[in-house]
This record gives sequence, structure tokens and C-alpha cells, in this order.
Amino acid sequence: MRSPARLPLAPGLRPFVRRIAASRAIDSLRKRRPTAELDESLADTGPNPYEHTLRRDESARLRWALQQLQAPCREIIRLHIEQDMPYAEIAALQQRSEATMRVRMFNCLKSLRRLLARRD
Repeated sequence: MRSPARLPLAPGLRPFVRRIAASRAIDSLRKRRPTAELDESLADTGPNPYEHTLRRDESARLRWALQQLQAPCREIIRLHIEQDMPYAEIAALQQRSEATMRVRMFNCLKSLRRLLARRD
């Protein structure tokens, strides 16, 4: 039995033609592959992995910065933000005036912003 006739190709052209033939065969197989429509109701509405990592990183940065603050600042911020206490209640708790608590909170937040900016 005779082998099929080969086309005379330049030495660098044979791999090129082989690659084209393989790509065409792969494309043909992909076209025959069954496909299914995506159901949009199944879409994940939560944060994507990138957003999740950024949020986790931001919260870690904030925790680090809060740990760098002095204890009185951490306490004022915790009471006002986490416990949702008004300045008047915090002032009564620490036996200070409300105006003093507002100024202290302003200075503490300023220090916190400075720490966060330095960390960036």
C-alpha cells in the first residue's frame, strides 16, 4: 500500500500547517459541544473575591490603626461607634463635658486618619 503523497513544504512551514490543522480540529469539536443557557436568577449577588479581599484588607488596616491609638481614644471611638452612644452619655460616663468629648473624638479620629494615611 502506498503512503499518501506529501506536499513539499519549507522546513519552517510544516509545524505551522500542523498547528493550523490542530486548531481547526479543536474549533470543530468545540462547535459540536452541547451548550446550555445560563439562568440569570442563579447569579451570585454577593461581593466578588476581589471586593471581599479589599474589604478584609481594609478592616485589617482599621483594626491595626485602632490598636496603635492610645487607650482613651480607642474607648471613646468604641463607645460612640460600636455602642452607638451619644457624646452626652460618653461625657457623663467619663465625668467630662460634652464639648470636651466632641473635641477628644475629633482629635482621636484625626490621629486615626493620620495612621491610616501613613500605613498606605
